[in-house]
Amino acid sequence: MNLKGKIALITGGAKGIGAATARRLARAGAIVWAADVDDAGGRELEKALGAPHRYVHLDVTDEAAWGALVADMKALHGGIDIAFLNAGIMFRPRGAPALGDDLVELVTKDFNRYRQVMAINTDGVLLGALRCLPAMEGRAGAHIVVMSSDSGLRAHPWDLAYGMSKRALLSMLETFAPLYEKRGVTMTAICPAGVDSGISPADFKQRRIASGQDYASTDFAAAAVETMLQEGKPGEVWMARHQDHGFWVYPLPAVPAQVDAMPGKPKIFPYVPMQG
Repeated sequence: MNLKGKIALITGGAKGIGAATARRLARAGAIVWAADVDDAGGRELEKALGAPHRYVHLDVTDEAAWGALVADMKALHGGIDIAFLNAGIMFRPRGAPALGDDLVELVTKDFNRYRQVMAINTDGVLLGALRCLPAMEGRAGAHIVVMSSDSGLRAHPWDLAYGMSKRALLSMLETFAPLYEKRGVTMTAICPAGVDSGISPADFKQRRIASGQDYASTDFAAAAVETMLQEGKPGEVWMARHQDHGFWVYPLPAVPAQVDAMPGKPKIFPYVPMQG
């Protein structure tokens, strides 16, 4: 996709990976709308990017706000070409420590925070995908990139809610991607790991660095998104784990429908009907 003149919406766009992606896409010639609830950061980004790029306030869990934003973009630009559904939070506040917590106790004590994580990370992406679709149909190269995480591909004992929310997005992608493709819109997902976006717990980051694992820059993740927009195919999941390794397509594990299709020789437990 040639990004010049494309209309791009980025949620969570005021800071971190969202802001880095806004800068990349703007440099490539796209017209960027960065949406967030961080108004101070958003206005600063808007000033740095300059016209015609803009910042807009958006609570991604607010369905009416989504409708109003998409209507505004359609009125001004005729539609949307790119939607990077990136907004997300972790269970703990940004930078708070995580190691040593009793995760079960933590979630039990603050179940409302769990609901907030799921609402922003999962519901907010679903709403974005649903509300943006009508504004993207019929536009050549229309593409939705979903921000998942490598935490959605493996156990994430530091943040149950975050891992659950990101895994749910991969299920959404598998379901929606072929349906959206029929309507002319590509949907892909990106799974970064260890990006220095400020969202990770401070002590977890320190332990990672102490073990010799570098944190990738936000521009690295943004470059992955820019590359996906040019090269990504419907339903693909891209990994972005380490700057030295670049980006690659991750094959989601498929569950065979029948035991005959299982690899190896799985142990089979017989079904015994209840008698009487």
